Amino acid sequence: MNRWIFLLCLSLGLQVVSANPILRTRLNPPKKTYGVNAWQIGIATIATPETISVYLFTPSPLHVDWGDGSSNDYTVTSTNSHSYASPGTYTISFSGTVVSIKWTSVTYGGTPLVVRSIKNAVTGIAGITTFSYTFYGCSGLTGSIPTGLFDKNTLANTFYFTFNGCSGLTGSIPTGLFDKNTLATAFSSTFNGCSGLKESIPTGLFDKNTLATAFSDTFNGCSGLKESIPTGLFDSNILVTTFSSTFNGCSGLTESIPTGLFDKNTLANTFYYTFYGCSGLKESIPTGLFDKNTLATTFSSTFNGCSGLTGSIPTGLFDSNILVTNLVGTFYRTSGSSREPPPITLLTKLITLDYSKSKFTNWTSSVMSTNITSFKIGTNTLSAANVNQILADFVANVTAAKPLPTGVVVNTVGNAAPTGQGLLDKATLAGAPWNWVVTTD
Repeated sequence: MNRWIFLLCLSLGLQVVSANPILRTRLNPPKKTYGVNAWQIGIATIATPETISVYLFTPSPLHVDWGDGSSNDYTVTSTNSHSYASPGTYTISFSGTVVSIKWTSVTYGGTPLVVRSIKNAVTGIAGITTFSYTFYGCSGLTGSIPTGLFDKNTLANTFYFTFNGCSGLTGSIPTGLFDKNTLATAFSSTFNGCSGLKESIPTGLFDKNTLATAFSDTFNGCSGLKESIPTGLFDSNILVTTFSSTFNGCSGLTESIPTGLFDKNTLANTFYYTFYGCSGLKESIPTGLFDKNTLATTFSSTFNGCSGLTGSIPTGLFDSNILVTNLVGTFYRTSGSSREPPPITLLTKLITLDYSKSKFTNWTSSVMSTNITSFKIGTNTLSAANVNQILADFVANVTAAKPLPTGVVVNTVGNAAPTGQGLLDKATLAGAPWNWVVTTD
């Protein structure tokens, strides 16, 4: 092509056409299509001016259209800020490549309180591997979680704290929300504090997430969730090690706990606060609920505050959990009549037990762990015979134990006072060489 004709065409803004396809591309590069296929987030500002911030991890590049006529391309990990001249509502569009986008102010310096809506599924973005902390603290976020929100993000492997504190979210959790995220390993605190979410937990919500290892605090504080926990909710998650506070505060959940809920989770070792405050759960704790969880070490406050559980506690509830060291507050503030705690004979590693205020009316003789340092069962309705039996169980324990335990705390205050042999056993435990702190009525 004649050089002078080429320069003339450029000066006049005319398109240069060449028969050579490579040369044609260089002379007329394709126009950018940012915003045409982008993830859109609605925000609201109230100050004049107001600066907002969002954290971008490894953009390469990520184009951000701020919705006020200005835009930027980012290529460096940082907290990026933009100032809006006037208060109002704006739609921010993200497109390009990035590993993670976070609005949270925790650690990452974002401004979560400006976020108002998720306008569409995450689209137009490549490379996302985590949605952890994405909307953490976005309490002004309203509306529903879009169906298929994460469908195009097949590389995403963590969802911890994703919607933590998003109390303004309403509607139900979409069915199949994580179906395309087969690499996901963590769902800790995913919906923590989302008290506005309604309806039931979708059946099969985690069926495709076979690599998941943690469900601690997943639905903590989701008091608006209704109906029952789906049967087999965690059946596909055989690598899970913790269910700490999974349903903590889910007071709207009703019906009974599904039989075999944790049967497939044989690696689970922690059930700390799992159903704490689930006052709507009904009927009895299922027989064999923890039979398959032989690695469990703690059931502290597992059913604390489950005032709707009115049936008897299954005998042998913890018989398969011989590694348990902690049973503090396990049945605190539960209900029921003619109830007794499950025997602890097989729990030889038990260190601390606190069954106070658990509405127990009976005690079945158990062989006490020689590792116990604290045993509290106060403020129940145990008879003198029950208290006598507890003291007798401990006397049998210390006389057989080698080495002998010393300084153990035993508290039965709030029940009937010991009588006869029970008083003698109390004196034995409190005297040398054991010097236990034994408190009774």
